[in-house]
Amino acid sequence: DFSYTGANVPAPATVTFTNTSTNSTNYAWDFGDNGTSTDKNPQHTYLAGGVYTVKLTATGEGGSNSITKTINIQNQVGPTANFNFSGGGCQAPCVVTFSDASTGATTWHWDFGDGQTSTQQNPPAHTYTTGNNFNVQLQVTGPTGSNSTTKSVNILAPPTVCKISGISILNCPLVDAGGTSWDAFSAPDFYVNLETTSGSVLLDGSSSYKTDISTFPQSWTVNPTYNISSTNWNTTYRIHIWEHDSPDPDDNVSYCNFTLSNYATVSNHYPSQFTITNGTTQIKLTVQWQ
Repeated sequence: DFSYTGANVPAPATVTFTNTSTNSTNYAWDFGDNGTSTDKNPQHTYLAGGVYTVKLTATGEGGSNSITKTINIQNQVGPTANFNFSGGGCQAPCVVTFSDASTGATTWHWDFGDGQTSTQQNPPAHTYTTGNNFNVQLQVTGPTGSNSTTKSVNILAPPTVCKISGISILNCPLVDAGGTSWDAFSAPDFYVNLETTSGSVLLDGSSSYKTDISTFPQSWTVNPTYNISSTNWNTTYRIHIWEHDSPDPDDNVSYCNFTLSNYATVSNHYPSQFTITNGTTQIKLTVQWQ
């Protein structure tokens, strides 16, 4: 006689047989799939589904005796494709992370919907450089077949305008290179311009100067905003700090340069504020990307 555990599951299934024969010293097992054993308590792996007749012949001094039992092994279950993702819904360039959640798979093929593919189970983070609704497909294969699933990942179009709405001086020299105050009679009166690197004034702040500056930050609201088109994001601009003199010519205090394309990347990704520096001069810009 014998008992068993591990049946009634999908193949491949390993079944453990426990010999309960009496008055016997030798055993011959026939597992019904051309597999045999002479172990007392063998294990056997069924590679395909089906109903198998297992026969045990036990032999002792008084002769031999046999018993047969049937066991059921379910058919192999094909793979099921599934995946999760995070990071969609942002403006391009947008990084999306994909993770496999399939069952029964041994190979993977990802199509990210933008012409890029991967065969890794959990591919590296994927960067979408344009806005669109991308259909991402994962196809998996296993021992008994293949399966695929498709999910939609929405990437917003990149902004086309950056609006400069605020300028703050976080730090700048209160005296000139010789250690003399910019204003000979009191603390300096500063204003800021948006200029090209060649000195052309794009945003004239001379009428909004602040008087007797001795501490920072000092902030200006740009109203209406100054709009820079995405076609000019590779252009270098300058925030120029001037000391207001009257009636004398204004003094050139300091400046910081910036290029908007540096902030339209995956690493910076359109910050609402960023700080630019030039030596000890620090200026913070508040912007709106639209």
